[in-house]
Amino acid sequence: MIKKLLMVLSLFVTFSVFAGLKIGYSDFTAGSGCPTFQQCAAAGYNIVIVAFGTVSTTGSVSLTYYGPYSNLSQLTSAITTAKQTYPQLKVLISFGGQNNTWNPSSSVNAQTLGTALANFCTSNNFDGIDFDLETAVTDTYINSVIVQIKATAPSLMITAAPQAVVNNQGYFVTTGWNYGYNASIIAGNYTYVWPQFYNNTWCSINGVTETSASYIPLWFNNVAPTTANPSGTGLPSSITWIVGLPATPEAGNGCVGVDTNANITNMLKNYAGTMTWSTNADMANNWNMVKNIMP
Repeated sequence: MIKKLLMVLSLFVTFSVFAGLKIGYSDFTAGSGCPTFQQCAAAGYNIVIVAFGTVSTTGSVSLTYYGPYSNLSQLTSAITTAKQTYPQLKVLISFGGQNNTWNPSSSVNAQTLGTALANFCTSNNFDGIDFDLETAVTDTYINSVIVQIKATAPSLMITAAPQAVVNNQGYFVTTGWNYGYNASIIAGNYTYVWPQFYNNTWCSINGVTETSASYIPLWFNNVAPTTANPSGTGLPSSITWIVGLPATPEAGNGCVGVDTNANITNMLKNYAGTMTWSTNADMANNWNMVKNIMP
């Protein structure tokens, strides 16, 4: 009886940790203008993403900007300290972004790079790796990198932030019409995928653009079929799908600041969580996104 009770409690803890995910990218290039892990967790975030680590042309992995911290060692220690107070907190590191910190040359072996990424994360207390790729990439290469990460460090979370665009149907892209995420999404190799529903206000479905909260469920219902599910949508059930929104209108075009907060919150209640760019902008706006918009 005690053993069964412990199993039930264990399942409850597992699910409750990931219920109502509140995810924020922290722009570490901003130095002291970037909130600390403690500040993000205290405001309500349960996943914080360090933006951005770098993959060089030779495949070396590094972090150049440390946000409010002095160096990588201090940042690593800060993750540990924040988790002591907020044990549900997860900290990821992202690669890519607008300034493109993902630069491996075609000669870099995918397995070698996957191992290097996994080792960098586990050595520095990161709970996972995020792909915010905003340049043309080969989807099979990215998938091979991810497969190797998972083989090297199975406990790491793997996430992605594709642009959510429309051409008759919804598509995941890195830039333009590059479907760099397709192979890894079809394979279900992500823990979470949070499409970015901002910066593409030219997209519309049935006359509705991403400036309306109602656009987001329309997009999810119209994702192009994939070989994983040729008769339905391109959303493998093994992946948890999250909505990506800007923290403020200044942080990115989208429904925030255009549609009402109530409409956005009601829409978000239908999903497992919300991702936002960025915690910096949210902090400057009195944490309005995480406290008042995210359900």
